[in-house]
Amino acid sequence: NGVVILVLLTWPAIIVLNRRKKWRWSIVALISVSGIAVHIGHSASLLAIFAGLFAWGIARFSRNFAAKSIAATFIILVVSMPFLVGGILDPAGIRHFANSNIGRKMPSSVVPRLTIWEFAAKRSMERPVLGWGLNSSRIMPGGGDKVIILDDGKGKISEKQIYYNESKLPLHPHNQALQVWLELGGVAAIFAALFGGAIIFRLSRASIAEAPVFGLITSYLAFALSSFGAWQNWWIATLFL
Repeated sequence: NGVVILVLLTWPAIIVLNRRKKWRWSIVALISVSGIAVHIGHSASLLAIFAGLFAWGIARFSRNFAAKSIAATFIILVVSMPFLVGGILDPAGIRHFANSNIGRKMPSSVVPRLTIWEFAAKRSMERPVLGWGLNSSRIMPGGGDKVIILDDGKGKISEKQIYYNESKLPLHPHNQALQVWLELGGVAAIFAALFGGAIIFRLSRASIAEAPVFGLITSYLAFALSSFGAWQNWWIATLFL
């Protein structure tokens, strides 16, 4: 969790450095936090950093375009997440992906994420209006059932390798859009999408020195849609900070 907090707080620090025209220290800050993420092998942090850099680059040319693009993407993803995930993923497809050449090269967290998301999307569609109840991910029916995904022996790995051996839904879906749908339903998801989209859209008023705020928002979304539970205390406290 420490590196996640560090990645998110790096962006406000870069804004301060940009206002003071200390560009070199901004580069040092990004290289340092990237090095830490590589050292501990946290792929979600690397994804968040590079996604943030991409958003920052766009925002330097046009804050208005960046704000509209990120806000629209956020709204679409939150509203469509269970339909998107449910339409793409199925248990057989996940097993096939795990045993593909691409799947073998992915970080070890990818296949577990796909397994959890497929289950959460399916459950959220059983109660699509108001959901199963706040924090119900921990006690979701069927969430404790074990899933084992093995290497099929047809690849380059000579011995059987366990890709995943866990429950279908350990604690939370590791995707906060899915978690809102699962626990609070479509009504809350639409509200969160529109409210969040409106806040992001207002960033179009930011100055060029404040363009790194788009990196902050994008890094936050990268973490929120790939890693942590929405109601974890340290996560909420970091956002307030």
